[in-house]
Amino acid sequence: MVGEIRDQETAEIAINAAMTGHLVLSTLHTNDAATSLPRLLDMGVPPFLVAYTANIIVGQRLVRKICQFCKKEFKLDKVAIDNLAKAFDTNHLITLFKEYIPSEKGKSFDTVSFFQGEGCRRCGDTGYKGRQGIYEVLEITSDIVTMVNKRTEADEIAAQARKNGMITMIEDGLIKAKMGVTTINEILRVTKE
Repeated sequence: MVGEIRDQETAEIAINAAMTGHLVLSTLHTNDAATSLPRLLDMGVPPFLVAYTANIIVGQRLVRKICQFCKKEFKLDKVAIDNLAKAFDTNHLITLFKEYIPSEKGKSFDTVSFFQGEGCRRCGDTGYKGRQGIYEVLEITSDIVTMVNKRTEADEIAAQARKNGMITMIEDGLIKAKMGVTTINEILRVTKE
């Protein structure tokens, strides 16, 4: 394990260990999984080594969980529905909800229920108790390898990863909000920072 890759020296240690067949786990501070690849290149690691040694990159954030003692179901109001429709492809999100939540029958945001905590003494009147991770997992496929070798920008790498089936951190968060694990507001708070 390499605690955190912050500079060229640490990046070289991690890359050299990976090249000799060791499983290397490390952290790297970036906004999302796709940004990790250009960040390693910016540290001076040659593109072919990044492409050769990286297998999977996981982006994560912690969100507060809804308190299970005061959790209540609610429908989004018109303003919230309009804001979500502007920010996300509604049809894509509804499809994700149906794929990951088999009981989901909603066809649009105005028919989909979400959850929030009302606040109670067990959660200190916050509506939240505990933490949960939201994730995105970028698999290094042959097309991503080609993009890394060409020093492609992170947004293009992320777009290709999404074509390959990657669920973004915010999508994972919205699925968890729909499942009643956390709230939409909490997802937007941690992903927009």
